[in-house]
Amino acid sequence: METLLNLLPLAIIGGIYLSYQRKNRHSFGPVSFIIMSYVVMLVLSVILGIMGKTASTYELELIPILFISFCLAISFWGFHPYKDYRVLALRIENLPLFNLVEKGMLVLSALSIVYFSPFAIAALSGDIKANRENLRLISESLGSWGMFNSLCTLVANMFVLNIVCAFVNLCPAFSVRRFSKLKALCLLLSSTSYIVYVLAYVGRDGFIYWVMTFVFVYLLFKDFIAIESRMVIRRLAFLIGLLAFVPFSAITYHRFSDAEEEMLVSVLQYGGMQIHHFNDQFLAFSEPQWGRINFPVVYDLSTNVFGDGPGEFDRYEWFRLYTVLDVIPWMFSTWVGALVFDFGYYVTPLVILLIAVMSRLSLRGIATEGVLSISQLLILLICAQVVLYGVFYFRQYSTNYYLLVMMVLSGMFHLGSSRNSSLLLLRADSQKDLSRKAWQG
Repeated sequence: METLLNLLPLAIIGGIYLSYQRKNRHSFGPVSFIIMSYVVMLVLSVILGIMGKTASTYELELIPILFISFCLAISFWGFHPYKDYRVLALRIENLPLFNLVEKGMLVLSALSIVYFSPFAIAALSGDIKANRENLRLISESLGSWGMFNSLCTLVANMFVLNIVCAFVNLCPAFSVRRFSKLKALCLLLSSTSYIVYVLAYVGRDGFIYWVMTFVFVYLLFKDFIAIESRMVIRRLAFLIGLLAFVPFSAITYHRFSDAEEEMLVSVLQYGGMQIHHFNDQFLAFSEPQWGRINFPVVYDLSTNVFGDGPGEFDRYEWFRLYTVLDVIPWMFSTWVGALVFDFGYYVTPLVILLIAVMSRLSLRGIATEGVLSISQLLILLICAQVVLYGVFYFRQYSTNYYLLVMMVLSGMFHLGSSRNSSLLLLRADSQKDLSRKAWQG
């Protein structure tokens, strides 16, 4: 029974992947990448189950498995309108604003790298494991810089804008401008501010999420840039990844060096235990926290407007509700597991449905005319990052301000749109298709 329940979500998500690929004409694009990330996670889960290395507290049960499979299916439904062959053009609605964002991110990201680098070097010096266990001291040290630390943190988390701007600079319609290719390389290098920022906290997520984000955006833009530019950008990304893999490996080694399991098994558990952790946390669930865990900024704003909530959130007391049951609440259980902590069994699917609807709305330009505007792209990126990073956990719990800033930027691009200030970037083979759509229109 345990093996069948382990295979069930793989069969469901695998079926969704195959169905999407068929409708996407078997092209492997950004949405394919998101769904495949979950397929890989579920394959690792099955392998761990066969090896008997799940190390879970409870045996898998049908209700938790069906719940997470249903929620993931809803989230993938949100990206269903995206088909690679339908994306004929990208529209920059407000070119002056785009240029301002581009220059601002380039300068501020460089500043962020300079700021976090000494902390990252210190975190990787001496006993890395001891440094990782002293995260509170690291947080206090960084926090002592006040608003400057907050600014650099926000900019580092906005690194996806650097990558998007880099690819825009490689589009033929944009790269006729001087220094566009050089600027693209600088923007890609400056996007590593996120890697350095996470290393300052002795973390590996920066490397993993940078790679995942780069692949997602590359798959989205690859048909808009020349083949020679693709090769250059891939080589640079490989070099960045190779360099970042060195501290990633060092932290991983120290993280698992004292583990009872072999290093390989520990790494497999890191990437494939989400279903089992979700099952444990689902069965041990206490009560909803209504945003206090993953949406602290929104929760604080709502309490200021509507009055005090349940009181100050004691995270360690909340941890204890689970640890007394031999369940660890901070272990990866996908973003669905994280949302259950905040919204419970009944509201979580509605929250995921809301995000899925946002995803579909951001893709309406593709469905109607084959054009994805920059304002829609920013909302799509938010939704995609939530789901893509969510293969591990809800990463945005600590970046609520990032979500708000991206939404504000999206609104500014949309409201500032005009024919004179916009630029249409065509895919290499899309001119004929756009003409046909206009004729049929």
